[in-house]
Amino acid sequence: PDHWPEEQRGRITVPRLLELVPDLSEHELWYCGGTAGKEEFEKGLAKAHVSVQRFRAETFD
Repeated sequence: PDHWPEEQRGRITVPRLLELVPDLSEHELWYCGGTAGKEEFEKGLAKAHVSVQRFRAETFD
């Protein structure tokens, strides 16, 4: 999404993603890797974004 920081617009690294979402599943990780093309990659990022929000809520609540 355009409102994400530059580093997260499809260029977020795997280590950074795992840092943000330690419980990210292998399936989600592959999804975020865009292995199935642009549409799936965007869906993967969206899914990761939801996980990040959940993680932040649990961490900082």
